[in-house]
Amino acid sequence: MLFFKRILNFSSDAIAQKEKRANTRYPIGSGFPVKAILNISGRDGNGQTLSPDGRNGQDWGGWMLNLSNSGVSMQLHPAVLTRRGEACRFRLVYENYQLELDAQVAHFRTYPNYSVCGVSLKFPDAEMQKAFLQVIEPVVIGSSFKPVDSKRIKQDTPDLIKEQYTGDSKTRLTVWRAAGENSIAGFDLQIGPYSVAGSNQSPDLDVTADADGGPDGKLTAGSREEVRQLFRLIVPNLAKSVPPDVRKFLARY
Repeated sequence: MLFFKRILNFSSDAIAQKEKRANTRYPIGSGFPVKAILNISGRDGNGQTLSPDGRNGQDWGGWMLNLSNSGVSMQLHPAVLTRRGEACRFRLVYENYQLELDAQVAHFRTYPNYSVCGVSLKFPDAEMQKAFLQVIEPVVIGSSFKPVDSKRIKQDTPDLIKEQYTGDSKTRLTVWRAAGENSIAGFDLQIGPYSVAGSNQSPDLDVTADADGGPDGKLTAGSREEVRQLFRLIVPNLAKSVPPDVRKFLARY
């Protein structure tokens, strides 16, 4: 059920804190690899719902436009027909992982070439809520980055210029550029107790943790792979305040 089994193990207090931002909507980056499917019941010739419980309808794949802690807005095929208040099923799919939830149509609008449907999600228990929060956390993190004033950044690496961006959930992105060339030499993305680093000298990511990330800061192979997955989900959602060349550099990994 949980996408991340070793990291992002939100406590009940953390979930309560995240619920306070329930009305905040976060835009989805174009390269976000998590796919969404909405199962909508449809209607017969008399306009009656074919599946009142929303569990035996037709699957419609779509593009997620934005999401919040409790809902998702999607762009769908123009043939989709539904209305506010109808029951439906919402499914997230990423590689071999799936998360399926009951939902209710919050708004629906049709346009000549597409339709837009917003759904509010129903969590049967805290574990399912945590599972959804794990999937959207990379979107929240990526969209939250803002540049740090250059006057507050300590330049301590010879021949390199450091720039930094900070975001939610104790995240910080540090980028080093070659002095006088402006080309990117490397980066370090700090995500809570974890660090993901890369440089133009190597195609590989270096994933480490401080003492809070594992015994003596040592990551298991499984935890290291989950941190890599988290990185891959954050990068497509990096805010536009992060320069295009930085976003492109990170996307190489």
